[in-house]
Amino acid sequence: MKHETILQMDDSQSDIAKSLDQLSKDKEKIDGKWFGFCSMQGYRPSMENFHQHLKHLDDHYLEFRRAIKNAFIKLDKNLRKNDYDNWGSVCIACLIGPKQIYLINVGDAQAIIISDNGEILASAHDHTLDDPNEEERIQEAGGKITRKSPKDILRVEQRLAMRRVLEDFTIDKNIVSPIP
Repeated sequence: MKHETILQMDDSQSDIAKSLDQLSKDKEKIDGKWFGFCSMQGYRPSMENFHQHLKHLDDHYLEFRRAIKNAFIKLDKNLRKNDYDNWGSVCIACLIGPKQIYLINVGDAQAIIISDNGEILASAHDHTLDDPNEEERIQEAGGKITRKSPKDILRVEQRLAMRRVLEDFTIDKNIVSPIP
């Protein structure tokens, strides 16, 4: 059986998406027969950079993992071809099959899939820098995790507060990975 997943990349901070002076707390909520969706914009006027990569997958777990990894790498390479300055993007992707739900993220985006009765079916968490395995991976790739000041959060190369991100081409991809 084949399934489709849509990798949706929003949140780009290109020239088109200049930051707002104040946090926008406007929320968008969409309810469907089999789904619900909600997003909050943050400091950008809109999510105007929207890319989709459709991938056909079969029922094998390792095939899913490989296809998802390859789709994110391809998305990152395609973004490199465009002129989006030196900003990064985050991505949430969801693949729902007959027996499995895959919730995939890159960056500081979070998502939760909840059943009608309130049970959490899947969740994706931020790719922050407090994971010892990721810290080791970043250091082995030649990167440094530090704080700009004692009160600051951890950052890669004194810039990025995430260990995985799309489209941030100012930091070596071996240090900050586009792979979920």
